[in-house]
Amino acid sequence: MGKAVALSQNTVQFLAELSLGKARFLTRLLFFAAATFWGGTLQAQQTVGLFIQDSLSWNGYTLLAPSSSTETFLIDPCGREVQHWSSPYTPGLVARLLPDGSLFRTGRIPSTVFTGGGLGGVLQRFDWDGNPVWSYDYSGSAHHQHHDALVMPNGHVLMLAWEYWSSADALAAGRDPALLDDALWAEQILELEPIGEDSATIVWRWNIKDHLVQNLDPLKPDYGDPAAHPGRVDLNFIGAAPASEAAADWTHANSIAYHPGRDEIMLSVRNFHELWVIDHSTSSAEAASSSGGNSGKGGDLLYRWGNPAAHGSGTAAARQFFSQHDAHWIADSLADGGKIMVFNNGVSRSEEQASSVEILTPPLDGSGHYVMESGLACGPASAERVYPQSLTPDFFSPNVSGAQRLPNGHTLICEGAKGRLLEVDPAGDIHWEYINPVGLGGPVAQGNPPFSNGVFRTYRYSPGYSGLAGRDLTPGAALELNPLPEDCALNTGTGPDAVFGQGTSNQIRVFPNPFSDRIWLHNPTGEYLRVTIFDVFGRILVSADGPGQWMSWPTEFRSGMLWVRVEYLNGHAQTWKLGRD
Repeated sequence: MGKAVALSQNTVQFLAELSLGKARFLTRLLFFAAATFWGGTLQAQQTVGLFIQDSLSWNGYTLLAPSSSTETFLIDPCGREVQHWSSPYTPGLVARLLPDGSLFRTGRIPSTVFTGGGLGGVLQRFDWDGNPVWSYDYSGSAHHQHHDALVMPNGHVLMLAWEYWSSADALAAGRDPALLDDALWAEQILELEPIGEDSATIVWRWNIKDHLVQNLDPLKPDYGDPAAHPGRVDLNFIGAAPASEAAADWTHANSIAYHPGRDEIMLSVRNFHELWVIDHSTSSAEAASSSGGNSGKGGDLLYRWGNPAAHGSGTAAARQFFSQHDAHWIADSLADGGKIMVFNNGVSRSEEQASSVEILTPPLDGSGHYVMESGLACGPASAERVYPQSLTPDFFSPNVSGAQRLPNGHTLICEGAKGRLLEVDPAGDIHWEYINPVGLGGPVAQGNPPFSNGVFRTYRYSPGYSGLAGRDLTPGAALELNPLPEDCALNTGTGPDAVFGQGTSNQIRVFPNPFSDRIWLHNPTGEYLRVTIFDVFGRILVSADGPGQWMSWPTEFRSGMLWVRVEYLNGHAQTWKLGRD
């Protein structure tokens, strides 16, 4: 039998006086109290699902493709499912919601030849109702799709793929035998024109083998000094350690992005700790050469950044990226538009194992071309950190992960290995936080730790996004089993710029989150408020009311999680959920 939880007379009276909205909030808190005691021992606490959602978070629907699941979910800001799609495959690895409401995703097909991380193999498209409308298999012993793919504005598909390169061919090209176990996987970019339900035509191709340089053997092709040829890829550069880990998958590109205005492609190349930009305005023949296209440089790299040592133009100490992911241009319409955003995983960072989201401004000349000079590291000198403000091992994902700039200036971050999604403002405050509950074996019950719940990347879509127009977005249940009682409010706006608490000069703010020695409340209008702070057991720690612009309360004697509830004279209320620093 479970131990009964007796409520004090004051608590019972307080509950009796609460409005329906207050009672719904406390129901969630009392769930913790009831679940906490079983024979006097701790039994349950929140482990997955929605942790934070305040009035400043951006309203939108988040696409979630758990890496260990064949299901893809679209959830609302409260973490409730509004749609899902089923596939025979786990992700390989990306999923995107398209402007027509269809789901584009890649699927993982096992291989005995290509055994690296990020294995894909099949491209899939499902309509809104989950019906398959197109599938294309690009897997086999000679090639294999991997990591990332996207649908271009013209409806074509741009994807990453490995091509098998025999050891004999790699050695003939000038690969150092000491860096070769068996074979190499040559990076390719393919543009496909989908045909029918299961076919495609390759209409454009780029292959790294056409853009190499090596300084090992003057009798082998492409001999030269890598520093003198920054547009080419050093065949014998090894950025991963030990070298054997990169023997076959020596470059390991893990993301692809497309800029329609510039007609350029960007890759994140993990094992080189760089991003690369390539001209897509070329023909396939020009892409295999060093001339042609808008740049006049064919398929040579137009720009590279992150690790000058990769092209002989700096030392290891000058490295800026550490096994990064998700390099992409920020849309021109958003804050920092035109800049490049990257999730810098921070593996083997000199300071510590700590991740960060960063942005950088690529140098352009008067004609709009990238500035890249022989023997010099490409600018800028450093990137600007978006999150966190100070590096910490508490924010670290050794693999996968990504970030997306939102219309309200916030950034949606996927700390992928942990399955943790968070929305942060420019000051680094968290306004939305969610832990993916779906892992190997399906969703876990609330209170249980998730297992293998990683997420490659996530995207959030506005209520006004064309792919959601006319769709039934009625929320269902939370993804986790045995979810906590709901305590979440939604903005009902549906316009393209509809924002949940976008932020105005008169909005209330509770901070910091996580808190340390003091909680602050800023009430710019100075209107009359009632503030109640609860702990995880539903105990009232602070009850205050009155007008004023600033309020604060010491917290040095408290630990764990706190809820701050603010009530207005008009009956409206908001709740903030804060974690301990």
